[in-house]
Amino acid sequence: MFITSALGVALLLAGCGGDDAPTKAEYITKADAICKKGDAASQKDAQAKLSALGSSPTKEQVASVVSEIVLPNIESQLKELRALDKPKGDGDTIDAIYDDLDAGLKRAKADPAATVASTTSPFADATAKARAYGMKDCGSDG
Repeated sequence: MFITSALGVALLLAGCGGDDAPTKAEYITKADAICKKGDAASQKDAQAKLSALGSSPTKEQVASVVSEIVLPNIESQLKELRALDKPKGDGDTIDAIYDDLDAGLKRAKADPAATVASTTSPFADATAKARAYGMKDCGSDG
């Protein structure tokens, strides 16, 4: 009787826990929603700040907007993205995307003026990897 009960409890517990990892498609949908919402807010806030600066903001003013609005928004998105449960077997791929995004943030924060003046995005590697993984909003340049 005890063995049967113990086996029954073990089977019940095994069925309850299950594998809660999202599918790749589910993950991409959640990640892209985070990026889409964050990018929209960042663009709206940055545009409002730039509009308030007049028709010809200086590079320094644009760098300030990037530093005060855009980069903190990307940091917030990264935090939300890292908190998502990852699809089984995709952890290393996703971590590589977010590690590249984090590296880009560090470069941009270290020198926002150079980021604004550069023709290459500090997030190009992360963007390319996100796009290759199947993300659309997270795999865009904003």
